[in-house]
Amino acid sequence: MGIAQLYWVMFILASYAGVVMYFLPWRHRLANGLDLYMNIALLFVCSLLAFYVHVSEDLDDTEKSIATAVIAINMSPMFVAAGMVLRMVYLQLHPSVIASRGLEFLKLSPSLKLFADAPDEEQIAFVERVDEWGRFYITSALHVISTEFGGDSFKARLCVGRLKSSFSSLEEIKRVKEISLPPTIIYV
Repeated sequence: MGIAQLYWVMFILASYAGVVMYFLPWRHRLANGLDLYMNIALLFVCSLLAFYVHVSEDLDDTEKSIATAVIAINMSPMFVAAGMVLRMVYLQLHPSVIASRGLEFLKLSPSLKLFADAPDEEQIAFVERVDEWGRFYITSALHVISTEFGGDSFKARLCVGRLKSSFSSLEEIKRVKEISLPPTIIYV
């Protein structure tokens, strides 16, 4: 009966890992990676715990080795998390990274203007040719931009208000809201 319980736990952990890989629920990519790593570590721990289901008396040394491996694998996400936290802090606070991020986004504006000025047929043809990951990133960017600058019902967190541009007339914003995706759903 004990092995069936372990397999059930392993099935739940594997299912959860699959859901995390599909939806990427955390705001930071590193947090999604840490979540997946912790699930894999727990899967390894569960597979090693299967040893204890049918223990014979002659396996004392093996039992100690397995127990040590279970503890090491179970503690390893803390070390990985410490490294990921340091990297996230570096990426959020280091001046050179912040400056390069600003320059990166300065390149974005002309590209968006080119895309916006293209005829609807060309825009649709482009979107139809983009692969699955490209659509995911484009719709993720759409979600952030529409939430932050589009005047959606959610409170913007990164800017002080609606985007100021020649496109900011109320009629145009209403038209975009009618055809844009809801801010909480990202279609892939």
